[in-house]
Amino acid sequence: MSYSSWRANWKCMVPDFESGDLKLETFEIGKDDFYNWKAGARATTPGKYKRLLINGRLFMSDTDAEYSDHTGLFREAEKSSAKSALIYGLGLGLCLRVLLEEHPELVATVIEINENVVSTIGKWFEDTYPGRVQVIQADGMTWIPPKGQKWDLGWYDIWPDLCTDNLGEVAVLKRRFSKRCKWQAAWGEELLRSKRRQEARQEKAWSWG
Repeated sequence: MSYSSWRANWKCMVPDFESGDLKLETFEIGKDDFYNWKAGARATTPGKYKRLLINGRLFMSDTDAEYSDHTGLFREAEKSSAKSALIYGLGLGLCLRVLLEEHPELVATVIEINENVVSTIGKWFEDTYPGRVQVIQADGMTWIPPKGQKWDLGWYDIWPDLCTDNLGEVAVLKRRFSKRCKWQAAWGEELLRSKRRQEARQEKAWSWG
């Protein structure tokens, strides 16, 4: 597996649709668009992409910037030759598709709170990868897995934005699944930990001033 193959599979294959509170649409990014001048080092190659909107709010896209946030998961899957994964938050199913395409023996359990996402995007994955994906509609913070079930990978991505407040729920999930997942991580976790350390240093500096 390589970065180029990860990136090739980091692509939403679900057709555009509108259903209830969901809208999956194709959009285009130019070299001078907002996505790029805002992203800086995480800029995205100009071209056509897809994004998932829930009640008009952007929840996920298959841009380069979002791809870069998930490579730690892909590296671990390769290193450990993972055969199973627990994924919290389906969204466009992008990291799920990379895992399934790159690891033909891997099976995944996906927990998604939005019933409409489950019945549309979730159904597409279950139909496209029969027997390898189970998408469960549930609140990830309260869902109780079957007794004795374990996974090689645990990946948590249930937040619409990167915010240090997410780290509290990340800690809760890691404690809950510490004996069920051999490896665990969350979307933007290292970035948020770094941001929290920076905030703590700033608060300390201000207190001295």
